[in-house]
Amino acid sequence: MNAREIFRKKRSAYILRGRFPWLHPQRIEKQSILDALISCRIDAKGVLLDIGCGEKPYQAVFDGYCSRYIGLDVTTSSGKPDIYGSAEELPFRDNSFDTVLSIQALEHVRRPQVLFREAYRVLKKGGCLILTAPMDWGIHEAPHDYYRFTRYGLSYLAATAGFTQVTVKARGGFWKMMGQRLSNYLYYAGGRPRSAAAEALKLFTCALVQSSFVLLECLNKNEEDTLGYSMVARK
Repeated sequence: MNAREIFRKKRSAYILRGRFPWLHPQRIEKQSILDALISCRIDAKGVLLDIGCGEKPYQAVFDGYCSRYIGLDVTTSSGKPDIYGSAEELPFRDNSFDTVLSIQALEHVRRPQVLFREAYRVLKKGGCLILTAPMDWGIHEAPHDYYRFTRYGLSYLAATAGFTQVTVKARGGFWKMMGQRLSNYLYYAGGRPRSAAAEALKLFTCALVQSSFVLLECLNKNEEDTLGYSMVARK
């Protein structure tokens, strides 16, 4: 069992504590998503639909805020959804949910505007869409990786679907983005580590790099370049 498999088993505990460990090659990215969801969860209520739920890694964030958590995904390969279906054609009636959640799934949808329209359709009046999406990230889940998003693009997609009170926030700035991308490169360069010693060396190197760039961000914060955004939009 490698470090990432061990981490996956302990992830729920990390999320409940609100902190990912530094000994993770994508700690900056994971922490930025967790921080964003913790900040946004005050807007969540009632029955929640998680579009592109995968393994539902952040479900615990919404415990006590929502009465029911329903996960939807297109396949079993990425997790255990409650319902199988497409984000572009949600298998639910109008006005079915109080909250719709989409975490790092929008880039994998061929027609992101349709996801916004479908989220709006299934939300009750006064309900909200909570979403995170990448702006700067490497290709992943190929070939189903289609887009990257700016704050202006996300605001446009939400507004044209009918959402109001749209708030978009950057998940970190330039230095966090650079630190995370460098950490990714160092960890995956040359393939995954083949021994415990090599794994430990890479993880400690990634931790040093990421912590150093987080410190740089504290000294000089510039959010024009970012890993991605979080958004809350109300129907």
